[in-house]
Amino acid sequence: MGLDLPAWLDEAGFDIVEVRPLIHVLTPADEMWKWPTSFVSVASERWVEMGTMTRERAEQIRQAITRREHQPNALMITPGLLEIIARRRG
Repeated sequence: MGLDLPAWLDEAGFDIVEVRPLIHVLTPADEMWKWPTSFVSVASERWVEMGTMTRERAEQIRQAITRREHQPNALMITPGLLEIIARRRG
């Protein structure tokens, strides 16, 4: 979706000023650690409901995250996001 946004902005009369990737490397001490772990917890249950993941696999993933939360030197890389700054033409 983020890769489509520049074309949509152009069609809507905007010029792209800047595009930069946002990727974070986190430890359990970082407040942002809660964002991807919360997502995985909720999403994995949804994937089980949809039949795209087994309950066993979802539990394995949640347990792996829980183990890492208790390792102060554990690292997590967040999903990549795009920050897009645009300005309306004219």
